[in-house]
Amino acid sequence: MTQSQQDKISFSGFMLDPKFAEFNNIAHEKQPQMNAIIESWDNKTLATNITKLNRELLRRDAHGVQETPFSETNEELHLMLYSLTMYLKDRLE
Repeated sequence: MTQSQQDKISFSGFMLDPKFAEFNNIAHEKQPQMNAIIESWDNKTLATNITKLNRELLRRDAHGVQETPFSETNEELHLMLYSLTMYLKDRLE
């Protein structure tokens, strides 16, 4: 293990720390604009689809992008996942 690896902290452990609330807490000035289909989803459908998107990213981590039927890059899927998660967060506030 290198020195830089030894200096790193566990993200899952950090989530339990009270300082986590301030970590990367970016204020969003306006609610993300979604297309009409996504806006029509209820929160359960939105959460289910976020889970499916996350599962595809995990599957790609395990098996690579060569096995996927989808055209989007990992970067595009991560952006979609973040956008949908922030949209759900805004809905729940």
